[in-house]
Amino acid sequence: MGKNIKIDYQNQQYILEYNRKAITLLEEDGISVNDIEDLSRGKCKKQITLTTKLIHRAFFKNHPDVSEDFALEIFESIPNKQDFIAAIIVLYSEPIISLFENKGETGNVNWGLNK
Repeated sequence: MGKNIKIDYQNQQYILEYNRKAITLLEEDGISVNDIEDLSRGKCKKQITLTTKLIHRAFFKNHPDVSEDFALEIFESIPNKQDFIAAIIVLYSEPIISLFENKGETGNVNWGLNK
């Protein structure tokens, strides 16, 4: 398990993190890596939509039944919202980075470009 955020809300623990499926759902929602970068720089044009989707999809991996409204209810109760969003952005980047990491493992696949 990679990085995650643990939230205790109404005597229930929630673990927020992203996997590739959650990232795919964000892309289907119209959210791109560029949008996330803009949000991290404070230059996002669709900040409410992006923040809402980003928070909701962070629940998907471990709590797929959490609704967008409930995710926002929890977010409303969180102190230090800017720090929380910064942490969510870090979580978001993990599955993307892992997709392209070379972990030094050798597999059973050989490939080459044919000319």
